[in-house]
Amino acid sequence: MRRTTRLFLCLSSLQLQIACQPASQSSSLDHTFGQTTRPRAALKACEKGDANAPAILYMQTLFQKLVTSNSGTFQGPLAPANFCLRLDQDDEINGLAYIENGEIHLTKGLIMAVDHDADIAAVLAHELAHITMDHRYDLEHEKVVAGSKVTELKAELAKKQDEYREGKAAFYPDLIAALKKDPTLLDAIAALKGAVWLKSIVADMRSLLTKVGPTLQEKAGLLDDVTSLRDHLKYDDDDRAVMEKNATWNDIIPILDRSDLELMAVRSRMSELNQALRDIPREDLIQDGPGAASNWKEQEADEVGYEFYLRAGFRPDRFTSIHNVLMAQSRSDGECSALQAKGQLPPRGAASHPSSCWRIYNISQREAMAHAEAYKPFMNNSLLSLTVGALEEVKKGL
Repeated sequence: MRRTTRLFLCLSSLQLQIACQPASQSSSLDHTFGQTTRPRAALKACEKGDANAPAILYMQTLFQKLVTSNSGTFQGPLAPANFCLRLDQDDEINGLAYIENGEIHLTKGLIMAVDHDADIAAVLAHELAHITMDHRYDLEHEKVVAGSKVTELKAELAKKQDEYREGKAAFYPDLIAALKKDPTLLDAIAALKGAVWLKSIVADMRSLLTKVGPTLQEKAGLLDDVTSLRDHLKYDDDDRAVMEKNATWNDIIPILDRSDLELMAVRSRMSELNQALRDIPREDLIQDGPGAASNWKEQEADEVGYEFYLRAGFRPDRFTSIHNVLMAQSRSDGECSALQAKGQLPPRGAASHPSSCWRIYNISQREAMAHAEAYKPFMNNSLLSLTVGALEEVKKGL
């Protein structure tokens, strides 16, 4: 089955009061100002929340403010219409992004915990950055130590990936011929009840049936989609029973078996190369201090999200406000304040997310100073609320 990649907003609870500030330290991972996206696959179809729900309407207003203020990023495959906003009825304070389909979830607990529209906009901006920067779990950062061994392994892997893509595309004619022979197969797949994502597979297949000159990636993707369906059927008895009665699906199974056999060698070599890269100590690949290898994506999402947020006119100091809210819950602000009073760099931490103390420091000190001239026009931003009282009204309805 397809794996949906999710990345959570770090909500460790440490507060940073910018009083006795430590000397700024640069970061090898500092984002390049103006670089707010990296090449990525088109967003898959996502499921939108109830468009008439007050909370969704409120979130949509803030979303539109962010994307229209950053129109150079949110266009083409990343056009605003391709994103979906959803509210989770969860008291936990959190937000998350689905990297593959552009779906962003905020929790009820988050909305109830903040005071200003800017606070929600900051979380949305962070989650948008996860998506625009394509923060898949298997993404390698481009800023790695290009040692000879790494370079050699990655070069061979790139060749094998191209070979694998071409190998998958070779099965496109047989698969598309089967779909054209019996278009009702797509209706049968769409009617299956076992997994919602099957509908996006059907949408992909319908598009290919009328596509003139599909790309190599699209051709290879058809095999991926059909294989994902087969894998789903292994674990869903009801759906499997339905498909086993379909003659065209039974004609497709031998094609999949043949693809498994013919692509086995290249797939095995890709696995070996990936393992060899994983065996290289991560701190040797991403050099930005202990923990960077585990949580550099959160740093990048903060920095790119901060750019989105400032371009939309929101007040700079509110970007990290959510961490102060969490501090109040856990009473862990004392440790962070003590570090600041001593002028010490907060520990980054080696978990999947840096500590909040480090993250606030990173934005207020390292990021702000790294791009001081670029950010200068935004430092007088004063926007806290788009519509006075809107957040309070939404809270009453939750």
